[in-house]
Amino acid sequence: MFFLCFSGRDRMTIVRAILYHLEKFGLDVWYDNHEYILGDNKKGNYTSAIQQSRYAIVIFSKAFPASLGAVEELEVIEERYNAGLLHVFPIFYEFSASTVPREFKWLSDMIYNELDESTGSLLTCNQIVCKYFIDLIE
Repeated sequence: MFFLCFSGRDRMTIVRAILYHLEKFGLDVWYDNHEYILGDNKKGNYTSAIQQSRYAIVIFSKAFPASLGAVEELEVIEERYNAGLLHVFPIFYEFSASTVPREFKWLSDMIYNELDESTGSLLTCNQIVCKYFIDLIE
């Protein structure tokens, strides 16, 4: 399963586009709007979903650091990544990886994509899907 981590402020821009492509490829994507019910224990839900996921896609934008939920999710993702239990795909949306705040610097130390409104999201999703299928056949 793929866990999608992002700021809610980016939901209607890049997040929906990434989700659309991944679902069209037939991938199982954990997306909060599909999974949360009013009154749910959000932290318990996303922690469980990250623990069940083999991959995490982190969409980092200017809004990300101010999103408490996204930052909390990222802490769980980082812990699982450091334990070798999760592959992370950082996507910097309208944000340069070279200017990432220090506490998120580990994201820019891996292979990542930088996107803006002019680049589109399909190529990035193709790269993610390729990694997924390579893992399936290995």
